Amino acid sequence: MVSVTVDISIARQALESVCRGILEDPAELTGRLKALLREHAFDNRSILHPRRLNEIAETQVVSLLDYLVGQDEEAAMAYGRTALREGLGERTVLLVEREIKNYFADRLEGREAGGLRLGLARIDDYFSRYLDGYMREREAGILRDQEQLRRALSSALERQGRELYIKNHAINTSINGVMLADLDDRISYINDAFLYMWGYDSSGEVLGQKTWAFLRTDEVRESPMAFLERLGGGWRGELTAQRRDDSTFVVDISASLIKEPNGQPVGIMYFFIDITERKRVEESVRRLNQELEQRVIERTAELRASLEALQKTQEHLIQSEKMSALGGLVAGVAHEINTPVGIGVTVASFLQQKTKEFSEMVIQERLKRSDLDAYMNTALDSSNMILSNLRRAVNFIQTFKQVAVDQSSEERRQFKLKAYIEDVLFSLRPKLKKTHHTIEVSCPEGLELYSYPGAFSQIITNLVVNSLIHGLEFKDEGQIRFEVTEREDGIRFRYSDDGRGIDAKHLTKVFDPFFTTKRGQGGSGLGLHMVYNQVTQTLGGQIDCYSSPGKGATFDIWIPKAEVRDVKQE
Repeated sequence: MVSVTVDISIARQALESVCRGILEDPAELTGRLKALLREHAFDNRSILHPRRLNEIAETQVVSLLDYLVGQDEEAAMAYGRTALREGLGERTVLLVEREIKNYFADRLEGREAGGLRLGLARIDDYFSRYLDGYMREREAGILRDQEQLRRALSSALERQGRELYIKNHAINTSINGVMLADLDDRISYINDAFLYMWGYDSSGEVLGQKTWAFLRTDEVRESPMAFLERLGGGWRGELTAQRRDDSTFVVDISASLIKEPNGQPVGIMYFFIDITERKRVEESVRRLNQELEQRVIERTAELRASLEALQKTQEHLIQSEKMSALGGLVAGVAHEINTPVGIGVTVASFLQQKTKEFSEMVIQERLKRSDLDAYMNTALDSSNMILSNLRRAVNFIQTFKQVAVDQSSEERRQFKLKAYIEDVLFSLRPKLKKTHHTIEVSCPEGLELYSYPGAFSQIITNLVVNSLIHGLEFKDEGQIRFEVTEREDGIRFRYSDDGRGIDAKHLTKVFDPFFTTKRGQGGSGLGLHMVYNQVTQTLGGQIDCYSSPGKGATFDIWIPKAEVRDVKQE
């Protein structure tokens, strides 16, 4: 017993001596482990950074020395678990153990054999604890992985079962028919909706039969599977289905191949929708559309006839309005002509009387020098007066004639715009002289156009008459203004008065045909409508009306240059 104790004591002393040497300078052993870990880095489950490999080597030396000195088994096991978590493989761990054994064998060489055996046994004991922690951690990880896998599989199976139940419930309770068939086109499954649609009581009456037995189709020249494969795996169309009682109905059918993940066909799925009611509705709609189309054609013909009659009536009324305006103009002109002609007749009668008296004095030889002078003065004054009034009448007739011809003509001619405006206003003199209104014309003197003077005449006449009847009706001294400006793209023709204006509710209707606020008082509602037509249709322009109660009315007219070409530019 004593000798064994002495051997163990001596061996321990030798081992402690080696450990103290390593504790004072562990660099050599650490370096050897670093080289080993770098050399076998790819043997591990994860590739660690070189810096981390160095740290593991240093930690390995420290943990070994702690064990050799203090025999901390738990620490050794903890280091083993850490090594597994770091990703060191078993081969690397065994290589580390061999490297450490070789290192200690070199250091214990020449010492007592018992010291060598004890040192190596202690190192084996350390790595036994180390590997025990390593393997326990692995077993725990495997158990954790197995538990996670078990839970995942259980959850997947539960979810798959729930999904299968939901899908099966959805298919079986669908209001549309579902049918599955094998590759020989024999029915293997149907849902309740199929039984209801075809009038069967149980699936046993249907399963195993051919699918085409429930459909009325032309002779099938190829199998459904070949037919579907030729069409890319699916087909949809409308077919006539035959019920159990031989009655028929129309179905929308969808057929598709059921394939395994490798693409191998295993069956055919059919989906049926009863579209009998839809077809009935479609047919009713089609017939209704035909009836409506026919009624629309008939109604359109009636409306076209009514429109044509209305257009003819409107044209007739507009023409009547033109003639009425022209008639009023003629009456006023006749009155105006009567004045100079009447004066001329009176003066001519007076001159005739004086000439008769002068003739009698000559015959009776009672003529004196003073009588001759008096007769000569009377004849000269009378002739001048007659000539002046006749010229007035001639000028008035010529102006009226031109304006009247223009209003009834739709031809273009050359004219100066300002002079023409004044001529039209002169023809309206019978209506204007009864008032104290003033008219101002602002227009370039040399603006000579090649356009439709009749359109301008009707525009000016109707605008002035509209002001006299509506805007200036209760105003003693009003003002009417014409303002014409020439632009590159056309002519701006602005007409305005300072009358009572137009109510907002009437402003959007002023150009509508037959709209008038003087219904029953002589108003026809065609005056401004004629202005609108002449501006937009004859002259190709635009017209806008701006007004508010108590602030007069303004008509802003724009006429494109193409419709009123300047004669100087041609």
